[in-house]
Amino acid sequence: MERKRIGHIVNTFGLDGALKVVITTSYKEERYTKGNKVLIKINDNFEEHIIKKVIDKNEKVVALYLEDINDINIALKYINLDIYMDVELEKGQYFFDDLINMTILNSKNIPLTKVKQVLTQSSIVYLITNEEKYIPFQKDIFIKSVDVENKEIFLTELGEEVIL
Repeated sequence: MERKRIGHIVNTFGLDGALKVVITTSYKEERYTKGNKVLIKINDNFEEHIIKKVIDKNEKVVALYLEDINDINIALKYINLDIYMDVELEKGQYFFDDLINMTILNSKNIPLTKVKQVLTQSSIVYLITNEEKYIPFQKDIFIKSVDVENKEIFLTELGEEVIL
């Protein structure tokens, strides 16, 4: 089991203590479900909470209601903190954060650069390279495949054109 970041709290939502969360996981419906345990990292400690309710705001943002946070004044202290979950990943599965520092290869398997950061804007995920180039993380369009074990991302020909 691994502890993985599944979201980032960007604001509160309403007066009843809901948290506005930007999703950082590929498995939103599985992770953000009533009754699931989540962990909020405060400094170096993890605070455990149980999900009471989730309202989708869009593909990458939810209003998250937690059982023990029921007032905006309590919720305010959680803004800009990350949400984690202890998860078991199946072979070949990964989180967007796992892509950081992976080597990006062209369609001829020649290394080009590394992933410096993963950025989510609206409903699009971008890989940001060491050279500050943005590659949309869209499988079969820009990304041919991801090899988690060898920490490699293979681009399509169109993906190569984006970073050249």
